[in-house]
Amino acid sequence: MAYQLTARQLYCLGKLLNAEYLEYTYISAVEQILDSFENYENGIRDELIGKGYIFEDFSGEISVKDELKEILGPVFFSAKEASVDVCTFGENENLQINRIHIMDDKTVLVENEEDHFKLGYVDQDDVMKIIERIIPEEYSTEDAPEISAFEAEKISEMITVKTSDPEDKCVTKTYVMMGNYLYQETEEDQISVMTREEFINDAKAILTEVI
Repeated sequence: MAYQLTARQLYCLGKLLNAEYLEYTYISAVEQILDSFENYENGIRDELIGKGYIFEDFSGEISVKDELKEILGPVFFSAKEASVDVCTFGENENLQINRIHIMDDKTVLVENEEDHFKLGYVDQDDVMKIIERIIPEEYSTEDAPEISAFEAEKISEMITVKTSDPEDKCVTKTYVMMGNYLYQETEEDQISVMTREEFINDAKAILTEVI
């Protein structure tokens, strides 16, 4: 089952469960959430009670629905994670967030949808499909120009793939869409164009280090 939560609801659940980790990206969209949370905390709790996500007994003690608590475990209590974020610039400016949280045998995907986040269990195949959807199948590198530097005003999209594992190295790589072509910066500090297949294989290799 997938759960839909606003940033404020997610933050409220984090407080209730004494979260060890709370990804700043999940709450950064809520203006002054850290300073003014007390002003709307009761209202957020009422929303969560109405959804059946939390329960309050006669003594006022709050508990979180068991299934939701299980899903939130990797989100709030594991530092092992990966992410695939797509930032689009221009008239259709947008940030698509895909955070993958891993703890023991559980993998949870958190992705933003309009004014809320969707949380649910995923497996490795589900995560790899996120990568496959980013670049359309009709994408072609034919006639792609060679470039020596990125020009900010011509960048239409940036794709960032990142892994974080306290017991292993952390990896971050950014791919840049410029002039309808996808580029990467190589280890030799050169810029090279990428085919769709090269991007998919490269991004998957990064993610499979932790997933």
